[in-house]
Amino acid sequence: MKTIDKMLKAATTLLLTKGVEATSVDDVLKATKTGKSQFYHYFGNKAGMVDHVIDGLLSDINKGEFCDQKVPAIRDWAEFQVYLQIMGGDHFFGHPLALLSLTIRPEERLNHLKLVEYFEALVRPIANFLKSEQDSGRFLKTVDTTEMAQMCLTNMIGCSINKVIEQDKAALNVKNAAHHTTIYMKAYTRV
Repeated sequence: MKTIDKMLKAATTLLLTKGVEATSVDDVLKATKTGKSQFYHYFGNKAGMVDHVIDGLLSDINKGEFCDQKVPAIRDWAEFQVYLQIMGGDHFFGHPLALLSLTIRPEERLNHLKLVEYFEALVRPIANFLKSEQDSGRFLKTVDTTEMAQMCLTNMIGCSINKVIEQDKAALNVKNAAHHTTIYMKAYTRV
């Protein structure tokens, strides 16, 4: 494995378990047994490392993967519900988007913009499915599908955060949240 890949893997794991603020450059160096010169060569600084990690997460979702899971192309309501379950699923420290957005410093504006791009990439499959349902006449034309998709993802991110708080009920909460969100969205379909 290349040094940069090893450093990115360690940085991703650390950022998604400890958060940005609690992860130091030295943590990454210790985990990878590499030197500071290599770190600064590849990333420039800590914000550059976070930027690379977010780019990796974006790349994964664009390839149809999320947190080491294959996400379905959403073609029907069953796949819609599975996608939502994956988004709210087994993230021990909370949804990556929530964890990163809560721990990136306000002065690191570029990383906040990257998180918006990441959020949009996670929303896109939901919005595309709802739009296809709308175009086929099965979903109400008056509904803003992008706004509804954002609401669905936000709900699942919230469920993920709740999972961290109430770990003993986590799986049930995620499954129920995906199920209830699907039922809610189906209320906008034509019968």
